[in-house]
Amino acid sequence: MAKCRVDSMDDLLQTLENAADVDSISEEMLTEGAQVLQKNIREEITSAADRGYATGELASSVIPDTPEKNAFGHYVSVRPVGIDSKGVRNGEKWGYLENGNGGNQKPHPFEDKATKRSEIECTEKMQEVFNRHINI
Repeated sequence: MAKCRVDSMDDLLQTLENAADVDSISEEMLTEGAQVLQKNIREEITSAADRGYATGELASSVIPDTPEKNAFGHYVSVRPVGIDSKGVRNGEKWGYLENGNGGNQKPHPFEDKATKRSEIECTEKMQEVFNRHINI
């Protein structure tokens, strides 16, 4: 939750004016928060895939999309893109690493770990951006 301290009516009006551009502020907040999540997902993938044969291509393919807005609000996704050097889709490798393949490859969950590890740091980063925009 955003926090704001106001000492006078002029300060209140200036703060409200600065906070009026919600779309711009939200986009920047999501961009900076997504970078934290990207870093933690990459680290968790590297740890989960460390079986002696991983090339690091999956971890390096994880990038945040451009923040978007829909009927539910602003959002950003951090996901793997592209294919590896053997032509395998990185999204497919993500799924197999997270869930296993029902055969000989066991699940090595990393999504929850990365998300939980990122929550506080993302929130702090997004709060910093908000504070910067409303000049707290």
